[in-house]
Amino acid sequence: MRARNGIALILVLLSITPAFPFSDQTTTERILGENREFIEFMNICVTNFGKGRIENMNEKFTKVYQYHFNGQVGYLQSDYKNAFHHVRESQRNHVDLCGEVISKIYLEDSKVILDKLAPEIIKSKNARARLYLTLGYRDRAVGRNFQTISDASNPKLYSYKIFRYIEGIKMARRAKRYGFLALYESRDTKTKRDIFNNLLEEENKSGNKFYKRFSGKSDKDIIDEMKKENEQIDEWEKKDTPPPAAAGDKIAKEEQDESKVDRRVRHRKEKLVAKHLLYSEFDRAEDVMREYIKDFNFKLILSTLKVMSKQGGSDVDYNTYLIHHFDNYARVFDPQKSAATGEEGQRTLLDELIPSIRVIGDIKRESVEEDVKQIKGEKQEDKKEAEGSVK
Repeated sequence: MRARNGIALILVLLSITPAFPFSDQTTTERILGENREFIEFMNICVTNFGKGRIENMNEKFTKVYQYHFNGQVGYLQSDYKNAFHHVRESQRNHVDLCGEVISKIYLEDSKVILDKLAPEIIKSKNARARLYLTLGYRDRAVGRNFQTISDASNPKLYSYKIFRYIEGIKMARRAKRYGFLALYESRDTKTKRDIFNNLLEEENKSGNKFYKRFSGKSDKDIIDEMKKENEQIDEWEKKDTPPPAAAGDKIAKEEQDESKVDRRVRHRKEKLVAKHLLYSEFDRAEDVMREYIKDFNFKLILSTLKVMSKQGGSDVDYNTYLIHHFDNYARVFDPQKSAATGEEGQRTLLDELIPSIRVIGDIKRESVEEDVKQIKGEKQEDKKEAEGSVK
């Protein structure tokens, strides 16, 4: 009986004692990783659109990252309680910022873009283009629902509210992607051929061999090229291909090498794509091209916007959609090179703000030097008193 009472007492004591330190560490580590993902996601959003669209953007985002940074410092110092509170404070500020970003930027821009593209898409009477437009409006409505859910949730559930806002932003991005795909599908045969030619030319400039022998040629020259044998194509490619990498660079040489079988398969599929494009069978050409062109959808939309901007004759400035296109794929838009090369930018808003981040409570050098002088003075006085007492 006494043994049972003793066991029961031990269980009660264990239940009322505070959690062990490792549980605090695990919780803090989890919330730090979660918050880092939130900040990295929002960093792309505010880099592309934040400046000029949201008041005091830099100060608000700096505050969010400042608290997160000090949470990381607290975690490294094993001060898990303070680290947790810093992260919670970061998320509290982040909730307000996310609310502004989704309402003032993403939901508003997605509606404006879809509304501007809708007249031409509906006029085209293309069934697939209309379907994409419908899906775009649907996803924007779903994004708005996520915003409403976050607004209506418990004010203290910071992580949940941020998560829902981010889901809403993702849906607004997808709505714009559907709008751009609808724009491509609504084009006539000539424009679609120009879009595919632009895509393949840009791909060849970046070093992709696929379809290079057909690039920039007229229909008659393409037909003549299709009649060539594999040996003739190999000879042309040897002349056109740049010299191999240095002998010591083994990896670079292996990347340039291509087996004979793979080369024959590529030649056959290039001919197949050329045939499909001549007969305006763009869906069938697309199925073949996806095997050789990475990130096909991104490049197809990029080429569509470039070709449409060159054509002109429309009230819509398609160049202004490039930043939205890059952001839809969570990429930083660099006005200097992204529009021309399709490459994403490297420097984000967070990179600009990091030099101003400081550890909260950091001691200035001047105060440290004063403390050192004071300690040295006290030691000298103690030494004199000790010598006097000995005498």
